[in-house]
Amino acid sequence: MNVDQKEKENYFKLKLLAFLHDPPLKVMNLPTHERVAKEIKDRLGVYGEIDGFDFSSFWGDADKLASGIDRIAFKNVEVKPEYFYSPFEDKPRKIGNIAGLLRGQEEILEMIEKFESFEKKFLYAWWRFFKSDFYYIPADTRAPNHSIVAHAVRTSAIASALYWGGKVSLAIFSIGPVQDFIKSARRTRDFWAGSCILSYLTWTAMRTVIDEYGPDQVIFPSLHDQPWMLIYLRGKVGDYIPFPSKEDLSIASFPNRFFAILPHDTDILKKAENAVKDAWKEIIKNGLDKLDLNENEINEIAEVYKDFLSVDWVLVDVPCGIRSEMNQKCVKKFAEQIKMILDESRESESEKAEKLPTVDDFLKALNEKDRAYSSIYLSTVFYSKLHTILEKFLSSIKSYRKLEMDVAKLNIYDVGTHERCSVCGQFPAIGMIFEGSEPVKYEPKLRENIEELLCPICLAKREFHDFLARKISNSYPNLNREDLSSYFKSFPSTTEIAATFAKQHLLDVLKENPDLDVEKGSRNISYRAVPKLERVYKKIGLNLLDVDMSAILYDNPEQYGVKRIPSRLFKELKNVESLTNYYAILMMDGDNIGKWLSGEMNKTFEELMAKVNSESVALDTLRNKKHPMTPSMHEDFSRRLLEFSKEVREIVEDNYGVLIYSGGDDVFAMLPIRTALRAAKEIKECFSMHLSSRATMSAGIVVAHSKYPLREVISTAYDAEKMAKNAGRDTFCLVILKRSGEKVEFCSKWRISESKIEVADTISGIVEFAGSEDVSRKFFYDVLNMVREVGKTDLWRDIAKQIVNLNVKKKSEADGKNLKKIGEQINEIIDGLKYPKDLQGFLRVVAFLSRGDVHEEF
Repeated sequence: MNVDQKEKENYFKLKLLAFLHDPPLKVMNLPTHERVAKEIKDRLGVYGEIDGFDFSSFWGDADKLASGIDRIAFKNVEVKPEYFYSPFEDKPRKIGNIAGLLRGQEEILEMIEKFESFEKKFLYAWWRFFKSDFYYIPADTRAPNHSIVAHAVRTSAIASALYWGGKVSLAIFSIGPVQDFIKSARRTRDFWAGSCILSYLTWTAMRTVIDEYGPDQVIFPSLHDQPWMLIYLRGKVGDYIPFPSKEDLSIASFPNRFFAILPHDTDILKKAENAVKDAWKEIIKNGLDKLDLNENEINEIAEVYKDFLSVDWVLVDVPCGIRSEMNQKCVKKFAEQIKMILDESRESESEKAEKLPTVDDFLKALNEKDRAYSSIYLSTVFYSKLHTILEKFLSSIKSYRKLEMDVAKLNIYDVGTHERCSVCGQFPAIGMIFEGSEPVKYEPKLRENIEELLCPICLAKREFHDFLARKISNSYPNLNREDLSSYFKSFPSTTEIAATFAKQHLLDVLKENPDLDVEKGSRNISYRAVPKLERVYKKIGLNLLDVDMSAILYDNPEQYGVKRIPSRLFKELKNVESLTNYYAILMMDGDNIGKWLSGEMNKTFEELMAKVNSESVALDTLRNKKHPMTPSMHEDFSRRLLEFSKEVREIVEDNYGVLIYSGGDDVFAMLPIRTALRAAKEIKECFSMHLSSRATMSAGIVVAHSKYPLREVISTAYDAEKMAKNAGRDTFCLVILKRSGEKVEFCSKWRISESKIEVADTISGIVEFAGSEDVSRKFFYDVLNMVREVGKTDLWRDIAKQIVNLNVKKKSEADGKNLKKIGEQINEIIDGLKYPKDLQGFLRVVAFLSRGDVHEEF
């Protein structure tokens, strides 16, 4: 939209008017809520009439539509304003401390009054109310399952759509490919950059929508307190908004998609698509700038590769108006269209009973004499159906686009003739572009490793740290660009992560003997330790902290900017029992997220509202059906995922790891092998705590040698996560990739339900006990060799446990050690295993983690 400043101010005045149409504590004082709302609006200078034009029709209609799209309110409801019924929490949340809420409301309103611009007033109100306890104050006592803040946001978003186009539409926007783009990595920095680029591009698309219509239009993902959103708000509102830390900005926190309420405006989505492609092109050019190319050559290459990332979006209108005389006819017409698209007629009666209400269920409720209270605008209850349709359309577009892209790739690139990228192996290495059928090669001015020849895409990832630093420093000049670039660039290597505990031991030695510290050379090369070591040892000022452990473990210190390493450190290294050249990649994903987003995991209507008169015919139709997903439920779901992702970083770093990505329900991290299982279990528990006790996660954990090709390790981690999903979800799959190429696998439920044994904890306990008691790995292999044949009998569990007990007794007598505890723990696991092959995988994994990695040659 192209508007002048005055119209822009009027627009944000409308949004603020819609946002504050109900007072935050409306349900606590229904008889006077309209008077209180007027007092608040008068106080802030927001009136229904703006420049002689009555805006009340926009926010009034928006209020009705927002109510209908978020709630199905029935008559004969017992009002209980003191409870909030979250679809994700086990019990209703009791509302208390009204005096504190009133004080909080007054503080927020006082701050809003300070701003002269209505844009600033609205943006601050949107940000601040989301942070407050008002998020769990119900908007309606008859359907207390969505908050007053969510209703305010929905009303302002719908008012915007009505103001600019007269129609309310839903849109999904997606960027890809994800997996292939991320796993093309040779260094840990490449791995980090792939996730960060996709996150940044998603933000770029969302910012286009936010600039045009406001942040309230985005339903998913949650924007609140996201680092890039804070930078945006700070630029608009000022220092009242906190600036995110560089650590927060280094984490990819946005998924590759967003979902929004918009006017019927395909232009804004095209604009967002172009913004993504322009930003991606800029990222490519940032990498090409490091080569000896002129501007025309850089633009030519960037133009060729800008379409590597696909952008897909779908927009669909929310049907019908709000006029009651047209509603039922319109609803029935739209219902028939939905039934045809989703083909609900194919579902059996048992399937219908277990799932969401069908369109026919809604029509039956609508036609009953005691129909839903909100029937004059019941057309909006089809929100969840529209969301399902959008997802189906988007999936169809992506399938077509992928096939088209693969064919184009085969037509353009001849794998057998031209030199390929040494990282992805997919595209011609830079600089190979085509003039007709002949490649033109450019020699790089800068080559960090002479063995590497990168394509423009992998070069863009390799140099993304500099692009990111430039963007952040442009928004916040107090942050030095070079310092930021160095921080993002110096990502811990696989060797550094593997040797974290060895480094910790050496740092403890140097604390007492600082004269033994390493001496840096003239080359200014800085490497980052894992965040936990940085926090503990940074103030001591030891050079070793900023030296990659490869300089000590491999005989090439000069390459890592080290001039001299005291011989005493090498002696200390030999005494480190925790020394290993293996590390872990952890990939986790929420289970059944598609079902959560569609509403299939929701509670029933009856569970999500206060007590209702049992004679309500409309409720009887829907009583035991699952409540369909609404925008507020989507928003609450997204908000919980954001809260979860914030804690993930703390969990990973407390376990001496490095977080790569935490956006939505996905987690990528790198950790020492000693703490990987513990971190995975803590993340899984954190997910259930924030989302729902019914929510589960699956994990792929890969333990690999630090010199194993990173691309293959990442690919194996994706496969391991997929294996965990295929094994029934709520599962982890641990894969060990030995440098020899041998692969060891073990998959298990997190908990063996019959005995309530936490498998990850038990494995960690066995490994820790074996290490502390110096149990030889031969013990595990002796057991393994004896149980190989037990799978041929149905009594394999009993026989396997007898073998374990026999070996425990034999080893205890021979070595003078009490191994009873380790035998009991192994037998607990055996009781929960499904197949004999699982027992073999378990024993091999435990044997390796206990002692197998320590003595392997570097």
